[in-house]
Amino acid sequence: MRDNEMKHRSPIGAIVGILIVAFAISVCATVQALSDPILHVEVESVVTTPTETDVTFQLIMNATEDTIIGFEIVLLSSDPFVLQFDNTTVVDTNSTPISGWDFVESTIFGNPAGYMKVVGIQNLPEPPGTPTPIYASAKPMPLFRFNMKVFTDQPDTLCDFSGLVMIEPNTTKFANRFGENVGWVVFYEIDTTYYNCEQWIGDSCAVWIDTLIDTIPIGTEPDLELIEYINGQYLFSCHLCGDADGSTNVDIDDVVFLITYIFGGGPEPEPLASGDADCSQFIDIDDVVYLISYIFSGGPEPCEECT
Repeated sequence: MRDNEMKHRSPIGAIVGILIVAFAISVCATVQALSDPILHVEVESVVTTPTETDVTFQLIMNATEDTIIGFEIVLLSSDPFVLQFDNTTVVDTNSTPISGWDFVESTIFGNPAGYMKVVGIQNLPEPPGTPTPIYASAKPMPLFRFNMKVFTDQPDTLCDFSGLVMIEPNTTKFANRFGENVGWVVFYEIDTTYYNCEQWIGDSCAVWIDTLIDTIPIGTEPDLELIEYINGQYLFSCHLCGDADGSTNVDIDDVVFLITYIFGGGPEPEPLASGDADCSQFIDIDDVVYLISYIFSGGPEPCEECT
């Protein structure tokens, strides 16, 4: 769950908000198009409960201008004494573009296990029909899933605790088919040891011809205007999602409670997030529809898609 505050929106307020956003997009479309990153990598956020012992995250990515044939990704846990990488499992690549790649391996470091490095390599397809590289795409796609372990014997202390699974930008790299690191800048220094001298006087050159100046790469660093890394947030939630009236059950009374809150100025859910049945970060009519579908039509459980 993202860190922004839950908002109470009326239908009119929502419409006004949409119009404002649409106007801003129409004014800034050209600027945004020029500044969009060419590589997007994100750890998707997770809402879980303190009673869970395992938490699964998914990493998604897309490169808009390059074909990706390899990567080295370093992930960090902001609170490894609460949530640490699971060294008993490997990353899951099933149904992802790297399923069947030549090499995918994860290594976990630290005590507790607060660092994980995932390396993937895929040769260009030869012959046809072998697993393919990741071609340029504007649509984010899952790269792999990984498991983390809850590291505490007092789960009640985790109520509403949140932390981050972070991407380390200075050691994370994605390689394109030319062997270049996507979105990285190479720094060079001039080397003037190469030269042509037509006439020497002692150890000095009297006549130069076509002096050659070479450049030597001396370092690289990521250009974070071209690369967008988004860390994943996890939240240990102790409320029952969809239980807007705090009765410990999700039923038609919660639908009535939300309708009264949204349209009749009734009391707000306590905690507020318990009324966010669809995990959209907002409480609105969509949550009412979501609960009605769950209660009467066998729809998905509240917040099922974000847990």
